[in-house]
Amino acid sequence: MKVDGYSFGRIKIEGKEYIHDLWIINGEIYKRDKGISKRLSGTSHRIPKEELEKILRENTKRVIIGTGESGMVSVEEDGTKYLKEKGIKLEKYETGKLAKMKTKFGGDDSGIIHMTC
Repeated sequence: MKVDGYSFGRIKIEGKEYIHDLWIINGEIYKRDKGISKRLSGTSHRIPKEELEKILRENTKRVIIGTGESGMVSVEEDGTKYLKEKGIKLEKYETGKLAKMKTKFGGDDSGIIHMTC
């Protein structure tokens, strides 16, 4: 699954356009439940461990975070530590860079993509 393009608030993956934040879970795309991070962190711009737990599967080897147009999204320290303990690689890029790099999500990749900020 390849990121084809991005403009503020819109991303195109495999030819389909999305206008909301996304969870990518081992090759499947879902609308992101921002309520988890808002409830635990007070904002959707900080990703806590609990949200990462929602997108991981037994075979997940890499988590890719699209941090928004200007890189406002971060992963909470407990989330970074959790991924490291599980041996899962964490990659973070501004969302537009994901498109410029033609980032590919494989079947053992998960991710969270923020569309704005």
